[in-house]
Amino acid sequence: MILQVHPEELVEVIPLHFNVPEHYLPLDEFIIYANNTKTIINNFNTEFCEGKLQYQILILPPEAGSFKSKIGLCIKAGKAGAAGLAILWAFCESNIGSSYIEGLTGHTPADLAKKVGSRHKEELEKEDQEKTPKHAALIISECTKGFLQKETAELQKIGLSVDKFKTAYQARNEFYQTCQKNKKVQGVGFDDSDSFPIKRSEFPKFIVELPIQQEETETDEESNWLVEQQNITVTSPNWEREDDRHRHWKGKYDGDKIALFTIDDDTFWHKVITQKLQPKIRDNMAVQWAFNLGAQNKRKNLKVLKVLEYNGTKISEPLTDEELSSVLTSFSTPEDTHAQDDLFTYSKGYNYDIA
Repeated sequence: MILQVHPEELVEVIPLHFNVPEHYLPLDEFIIYANNTKTIINNFNTEFCEGKLQYQILILPPEAGSFKSKIGLCIKAGKAGAAGLAILWAFCESNIGSSYIEGLTGHTPADLAKKVGSRHKEELEKEDQEKTPKHAALIISECTKGFLQKETAELQKIGLSVDKFKTAYQARNEFYQTCQKNKKVQGVGFDDSDSFPIKRSEFPKFIVELPIQQEETETDEESNWLVEQQNITVTSPNWEREDDRHRHWKGKYDGDKIALFTIDDDTFWHKVITQKLQPKIRDNMAVQWAFNLGAQNKRKNLKVLKVLEYNGTKISEPLTDEELSSVLTSFSTPEDTHAQDDLFTYSKGYNYDIA
């Protein structure tokens, strides 16, 4: 159900349908459900659109029968929303973006555009079917519904890790924890039917353990990153991204210098998930990585920002200085700091002082 509220805005409905015998919920519980839904949308805006998509969350009139309320997602177009919409379209056209959307909704962005077109033929005659705020609202609302009703293993297979989408998982946890606390809630659905596909007995499956939030105690040393491109021979990979920060990858570079490192490249992990890589006994990687210097100029906190090549297959382009500035507190290259001799002349050995 879509309501036109302004020539440059759209409301796309996200039904929240609870199976309760008296057809009502306490106000404080409903506020929690609405805020959780908003938090998930906000997290998707951050990850999909760099936080620049302009929208409002509205509460629409409920319908009779059980407890069915409607969250309205109102997308802004025009000059105010142009930047966010442009970023969303670029995201949709990327391999990762289209994979996220199809995994969450069961439809490609183009399929969703056709779905909008079938409901808004007259409006779409005046607009680009692929670029309308109607299309944007449908993408975000369908992704939100998919996130609320898919099990964690399926979400992680799509690529929505608990680390990267922690805020959304936290909101989903609270959503289902609140359902659990109210013993009258026997099921939940996110459409207009009365089937309530998620039964009360299944609520625990949608509550996940979240990574422990470490206190931000970054020292001056750890806030200054050195960035370089390097060739690595992998001696011990770790193909589980969720475990990547606990059991690091291990490899050799510059002959026989040993490094433990993590990989933060979404494009690389997408190719892992979709089985687009051809691992060997000893894999060769070209990477752009960042690190800090510890005692005796040993490298620590090594993290691969971009996997440039994997066994000769091109994966990603290196980050530009502008992009590096957005992900690192401050950075330089070994040449910039006149530390190249120190970096490459320390004694051989295992460097296990990685955070």
